[in-house]
Order: sequence, then C-alpha cells, then structure tokens
Amino acid sequence: MGKSIQRIQLIFGAIYIVITVIFAVVTSSMFINSSRKTMEKNASDLIAADSHQIELNVDSYLDTVETVCSLLFSDENYYAYYDTNPDLTDYERIVAKDAITARIVDLGMMENFCDFGVVYSNDKNAGWISQTTESMFPNGGTYAYFSSLITDNRREEGWATGVMGNNDRIYFVKRLNPNAVAVLSFYTNEFDRVFTVPDELSQMTVRMLDGNGVIIYSTDESEVSNCLPEDISSMINDQTGISAMDDNYLVTSNNLNNGWRVVTSIPTSYLMKDQIALRTTVIMIVVVISVAIILVQLLILSRFNKSVTDVVQKLEGDASTDLMTGLLNKTSFRRQSEADLKSTNGIQSKVFFIMDLDNFKQINDQLGHKVGDEVIINMGRLLSEVFSEEFVKVGRIGGDEFAVYCSFIDKSEERAEEWAKYKSDRVYIAFEKMFKDKIEQFNLSVSMGVLIEGGDDSKYEDLYKRTDAALYESKRNGKGKPTYV
Repeated sequence: MGKSIQRIQLIFGAIYIVITVIFAVVTSSMFINSSRKTMEKNASDLIAADSHQIELNVDSYLDTVETVCSLLFSDENYYAYYDTNPDLTDYERIVAKDAITARIVDLGMMENFCDFGVVYSNDKNAGWISQTTESMFPNGGTYAYFSSLITDNRREEGWATGVMGNNDRIYFVKRLNPNAVAVLSFYTNEFDRVFTVPDELSQMTVRMLDGNGVIIYSTDESEVSNCLPEDISSMINDQTGISAMDDNYLVTSNNLNNGWRVVTSIPTSYLMKDQIALRTTVIMIVVVISVAIILVQLLILSRFNKSVTDVVQKLEGDASTDLMTGLLNKTSFRRQSEADLKSTNGIQSKVFFIMDLDNFKQINDQLGHKVGDEVIINMGRLLSEVFSEEFVKVGRIGGDEFAVYCSFIDKSEERAEEWAKYKSDRVYIAFEKMFKDKIEQFNLSVSMGVLIEGGDDSKYEDLYKRTDAALYESKRNGKGKPTYV
C-alpha cells in the first residue's frame, strides 16, 4: 500500500511538474511575443520621429541655400541684367557685373559655397564660378546645361547632383531672367553635420536620394551613386512618410521639400538585441522552473518586465532629449510643462525663464559652427548646474534659445520672485566666468525674460508669449540683462 501511495504521489507530482512547466513555457512565450510587439511599435515610432527630425534639418539647410539665392531678386540691377544686351557699352557691362559680384560676395561670404554666380546665355558669368565647374565645360555650353537642370517650371529652379559626372557637389539653379541663371553649389559632405544620429543608433544608415532614386549621400559611403539596396527598396516601394519593419530592417522614408527623399534603415536585430537576450534568459529559466516552480516563475516575469521597461524608457529618453546639450528638446519641454500646469494650475506659483544668446551669430560666422556648437553645449551645462533641482524643467527650444519652467506648491509669489532673481543672478555670474573670452571678443551676452505668476489658472502658450515679450524687452533695452514680469 505504501509503495502504491508513493507511486501515485510520484505520478501526480510528475504530472503537476509537467503541467506547471508547460504553463510556464506557454505563459512566458505569450509575454515574450507581447513584449516584442510592444517594443517593435515603440522602437518604430521613436526611429520615425528621429528620421523626421533629420528630414527637417535637411529641409532647413536646403531652404537656406534657396533663400540666399532669392536675395538676388532684391534689386532689378542684379536679376534683370544680361550680358548679351547689345545696347550696353563695355563700361556699363563692367559696372553692372561688378555690382552683381559685390552683391554675391556679400550674400555668400558666410556660407560654405563652392559656386555662387550668374551664368549668362553667352556662357560668361559674374560672381564666383569655381575652376572645377568651369573645367567641366571646356567647349562651352555652361548656360544651356544649367538651364536644363531647372525642373520646377513654376518656381523656375532645380536641384541636381552628379553634374557632368561630379558627385562631390550639389548644385542649385534658379532662373533670373530669360538670358541668365543663378548657380550655387556646395560639397556633399556638408551634410555630415546634418545627418547626425544618437550613439545608441550608431548602426542606423541615413541616405539622401535625388528625384531619380539615386543615393547622393549616405553614412555608408559605398552606397553613394547607387540605387537603394533591393531589400530596403522593396519594403517602402518608393513611398514617403512611412516606416516599415520586417525581420531584417526597420526602414523609414520621408520626402524633402525639393522632391528628394531621406531613407533610413537600422537592423532589426540591433534594435531587438536586448529582447533576444531576454528570450534566451527566459528559456534557461523555464528549464530551472522544473526544480523551483513558483519561485522561478515569479523571477522570470519580474526580470523580463523590468528589462523591457528599461529599454523602452531608454528609447523614450533619447527621443525627448536635445542631442547636443542633453536638455529637454522643444517638444518635450512644452509637453512636460503643460502636464505640470494641468495638474497644478490655481494652486502653485510659477516661474518661466526664456534666455537668448546675444551676438551668437558672430561666433558662428567668424569661428565656425564647431565653436558655436561648443558654446551651445557649455550653455546647456551651465543651466543644468544652476537649475539642478529635480522639479525644474530645463530645455533648449531653439538654436541659441533656452527655457526654464518650475512651480512651487509651498512658495508664495513673493518667495518665487526671490528664487527667480537669485537663479538669474547665478546664471549671469556663471556666464561671465565660463564665456569670459567670448564676451571680450564678441560681446557675447545673455538676454533673459522672466515671468513670475501666482496661483492663477494659466495656459502654456500664454506664459510663453508673455515671457518671450519680456525677453525682447531686454534686447531692446541694451541686451545682456533680465526683464521681470
């Protein structure tokens, strides 16, 4: 009888262990699949947001080139002149072309252009047309060729690369009059500053494609002058404004204002490497469950859920942070400030700072963007040190514009004002110490608008506008000082 009972206990024990292990395997698989789908969606959304930001950066750069060229239309003497006019004397031609050249030099002096000039129907030019460009047309035909690059007939302009087999430059052409076109070009590697990605996405490949689908820039230089790889192209089928994901890649495609495209791809295995490692860990732990059933089940679920949360939070943190300074970016600063206002309006006193670097453009123009970037980074570090409290939100909301928002549940409006003035004083003291050489060389300063408000119900947009108005009041009154409202 005893042996029979033991046998039955062993059988039921074995059945219980098998059922428990099967349940653990099925349950764990469900969690793995569910978490994978969630992670894939979150990763896809965040990569798409980063790709869209790259698209905006490229559009901004191309818009700058178009804007500089359009300034030639500021005076009829610049855009109406044509070199083949038989009514002009040689002296009048010289005077006119000198005026045009002076205007072009004035407009393009601070830009990294290879070419910026006007080509006339007789193939003569004004401004600066590089030897590289001129050497491409030893037998003439410069005007006819560049005129053929105008693809937007409504705006009478066009973008091109691979001109006469030269893939190192990107050209912009705009018609000035029936006998003249403006020609601008810059090196393709200028986009190295624009196509930047976070270190966490170092395996992402970023490409720019022209209207014919040819890659004219890529972080993988071996792809330049080729079409998209077939496995990437098949996922988007020349569509724009989309993202697609399969077992090999997560791909995004965005359209630029000039008809070109930005296409990014990142290996799915790279995005999901933590999830793959977790899956391996789960399988190992499921084997151990046969010995320690309930304990191991709880451990596996706890470790798995914690790891997934950490990875998602890390990706969300990258999407909400300004990559240069580590501060909140414009969108996240507004979103977090609005959330605080929604939960505390009518209760807390509020302080809103907006700061802008005066004469910052001179640093970029004279010392280059690398030095300018260092100034922005150091300014972000300065603000992080001055406003180190956890309840304070600090963000970079523009090129050289920063904002700070905080609320005080235990401070009256008077104490909030004292705190605001104390912090602004610390900013100016630290600013003078950190940027002493730039202050002396460029008269670099920081203007500040500061809004202190009691517990009234307020909207973010209203706070922003009033603080921004205070900032510009500071600028109108001599710069380098705060204005409190």
